[in-house]
Amino acid sequence: MLGELWDCLRRSCDGERQSVFIATEPGNGKATLAHEFQHQAAANVPGLRAACGQCVEGYGSKEAYYPMLEALGQLCRGFGGNSVVRALAEQAPTWLVQFPALVKPEHREMLQQEILGATRQRMLREIGDALNTIASGSPLLLVLEDLQRADPFTVDPISAVARSRTPAKLMFVGTYRQMDVAVSGHPMQALKPDLLIHRLCREITLEPLEEVA
Repeated sequence: MLGELWDCLRRSCDGERQSVFIATEPGNGKATLAHEFQHQAAANVPGLRAACGQCVEGYGSKEAYYPMLEALGQLCRGFGGNSVVRALAEQAPTWLVQFPALVKPEHREMLQQEILGATRQRMLREIGDALNTIASGSPLLLVLEDLQRADPFTVDPISAVARSRTPAKLMFVGTYRQMDVAVSGHPMQALKPDLLIHRLCREITLEPLEEVA
């Protein structure tokens, strides 16, 4: 499983964006696999930016885009964070304004004026453009965990990232429980099969891990 993830990461480092879903049943080690891969990648790929966001309990009653915002916050405060903040300021103000601590007081009012009337479609366009810029030079690894808890707002950026035709050193990894995504009406039900049909993602089905593994 790690070998397949590394193959995707090598492709993304060459500018071929990659989207991978790790599907499993509860307790089969999806989080362990995702964390180990992120740890190895951060230690072995020069210049790699890596961030992880987690969908929280309370399906349908949480902050929109929460796991993506969590990952962006890590990028803004991590290695090369100043360039990430600049990319958001220039291309995704509707996202940067979600982090008031990162915005100088004299710029906050200007940002608030700029995002007045912002639509869901605008937010998707902005985050797509910003991620393309962030991943245009250095590799970028984004991990979103527990997508079985994802709301439609969280699934939208995943779709936009996977469908973009702009070359970028970007790899997305999403994990979820198969049995929970099978619930009627779950936003992942429509997204993943469509991406698979169009060869815009890979799916790794994780069998139960032995204790040694």
